[in-house]
Amino acid sequence: MIQYLVDVSLCSIGFIAFYYLALRDKNFHQWNRLFLNGSLVLSLLIPLLHIPITEILYVAQSMTKTAQVKGVAVTTAAFTLEELLITIYLIGCLIMLYRFIVELIQINRLISKSDKEKFPNYSLVKSEIEFPLCSFFNFIICEKSANITEYELEHELTHIRQKHSYDKVFIELMKIFLWFNPAIYIYQKNIHAVHEFLADEAVVSLFGKDSYQDYLIQSLKNNQLIPCTLNPFHSLIKDRLHMLNNKKESTKGIYLLALPIIACLVFFISCEKKTEVVAVDNEAFSKLNFNEEGNIIITDTILVFGDSTMEESVQYVTYEFTPEEYQEILKKNAISDSEQKSDLVTVVDTIVVFNEDTFKEKIRIVETQLTKEELKERERLIQIQNNDDASRRQEDMSLGQRINIDSKNVESDYVTVVDTFVIYNDETNQEKYYLYESQLTKEEFEDHNRKPLQWDEVKDKVVRLK
Repeated sequence: MIQYLVDVSLCSIGFIAFYYLALRDKNFHQWNRLFLNGSLVLSLLIPLLHIPITEILYVAQSMTKTAQVKGVAVTTAAFTLEELLITIYLIGCLIMLYRFIVELIQINRLISKSDKEKFPNYSLVKSEIEFPLCSFFNFIICEKSANITEYELEHELTHIRQKHSYDKVFIELMKIFLWFNPAIYIYQKNIHAVHEFLADEAVVSLFGKDSYQDYLIQSLKNNQLIPCTLNPFHSLIKDRLHMLNNKKESTKGIYLLALPIIACLVFFISCEKKTEVVAVDNEAFSKLNFNEEGNIIITDTILVFGDSTMEESVQYVTYEFTPEEYQEILKKNAISDSEQKSDLVTVVDTIVVFNEDTFKEKIRIVETQLTKEELKERERLIQIQNNDDASRRQEDMSLGQRINIDSKNVESDYVTVVDTFVIYNDETNQEKYYLYESQLTKEEFEDHNRKPLQWDEVKDKVVRLK
């Protein structure tokens, strides 16, 4: 509560200082009235805004554990300073509220006990006691023996038409709430002056400046002490004469200068800095590298495999992240390995390439990430291929049984081919050697040279070498 009252006071001080420096001597009285009332409302609203500005602090897990273990014994005083200040503030509010209620009772008693003349837009209250000419809402109050001039009547009727009494009541309520703030009393003085300037402006538009100015000079007299909620005619005569002769030129664009004031107050009062502590394991925390701007530098090592050279090269890539971006990366990396494996399946294919010119083999390992649907489709296609190979072998065997060929002719017409397959296991890092022997005709041997056998075609008939 105390912090809110302090923030409201700071806002009101900032606005009234701007009014004194830039707007006080300007002839835009209606705009000045709007600024004074509006800035008071903004002073109440700006501290209610809460705009968080999050700062991420990365600490080692050991530091957070230490902070949780260590405790500080706190003793609570019987009557704290904050409670004392709140008590004093509430006492001041009660005193100001009492004064305001007493003023309203006095005005109501004066109106009820005096003679009244009703007119279409106002009521004229003629007091038995000595009382200055003034207005209060739809009542114009004066002494019973007083003669109201046309200047005075138009002046007070302007107060009634423009509802200046509402501003008076509003500023009185603000005084109850912010009685300790000196800016609120400056607000009250300037709002009262703007009301008088507006009423004088209306009189001058009807009767002219010279005659009205002479009348104000003749009516100079000592001001009487009256309630602050009233609009007295004979008040601030010197200031009103000065404003009638004010010839300073300006534009309404000057009110746009209030926007930077509002932005600054919102930034310094409504913006709240919040520190979010992110616990990182000790090893990861020690490896974090921060640059001068406070960003985190991450270096990744990438292995690049060259198909033409059959060699691997190492490349280093550097990334720069803000603390907020790094936090998002930590959240994404928090996914368990089991969840990752449930989404993708790693399939490793070992391909043995035999060179018939050099009689040497080259082994290529192809690693592929497949979804569950893609893996099922792959298994289906392999099964279809295996079934086709099995049916083809049965046809060849039945054909061989029907043909009776002499053994010598067989040896001369067929070629014995031995294919060697080397299978590499990524999990055990071991190699397994398999042999497949087949007798081919010359035509089949030529086809074999053009298109070597695939592992999937012969894996059920191969012989493993120990």
